[in-house]
Amino acid sequence: MIGAMVYRPFEELWSERNLSRLTAAGRVGHGSGIALTELPSLMAGSNEIILEDMVLHLEPKLEMAGVYETEEALSS
Repeated sequence: MIGAMVYRPFEELWSERNLSRLTAAGRVGHGSGIALTELPSLMAGSNEIILEDMVLHLEPKLEMAGVYETEEALSS
């Protein structure tokens, strides 16, 4: 499986519901390892291979003008 294959169902879902205009993030997730954000990128056109036991973050976002978000990575 490649990153684009994970992205495609989200793209189809947003298109069916006329929400494509709200997607600006460019990807729906990414891998994680030593660094918080690593390959593969889960986005259209990504040919990066997803291997068994990889840790993936799924973060599909719909963004609107005037609305913002913050994200924190916490450890205990």
